[in-house]
Amino acid sequence: MTTKIVGEQTLKQAMRRIFADFPELTTDEEIRKIMAHTAMKQTVKAEHGKLFDEVAALLYRHDPEGIYLGGKDEYENEVSTILPCLRDCHSEVDVCKVVQEEFRRWFGNIRPEGDYAKIATELWEFWQKDSRFLPFG
Repeated sequence: MTTKIVGEQTLKQAMRRIFADFPELTTDEEIRKIMAHTAMKQTVKAEHGKLFDEVAALLYRHDPEGIYLGGKDEYENEVSTILPCLRDCHSEVDVCKVVQEEFRRWFGNIRPEGDYAKIATELWEFWQKDSRFLPFG
């Protein structure tokens, strides 16, 4: 417990230094959100392993937001929220809706589903190949 508190205090101090010009990003509430999401991302990554990396590579390749500059984790936040939603998908169309919604959530833009169709097609293929997540698989 002490380690977590020390770690949290260290994180808060580091974030406050890094984002000194953006105090709204360093409130205790925002820092807790970042920490919670980081923990969730690590859990999803551990649960999905290779599939997480394949989906991240898929998003890097398509780069729907034009942000991929060679950094390893450019789209990992999106992957960490897309993958858990796939359990409720029954088709490529469902996957496309999930991808669209998660990109809207992360980037605030609303694009037509068609902009994500190629991503959804490949993502659905990855998901179907990973029998751990298929019903009765």
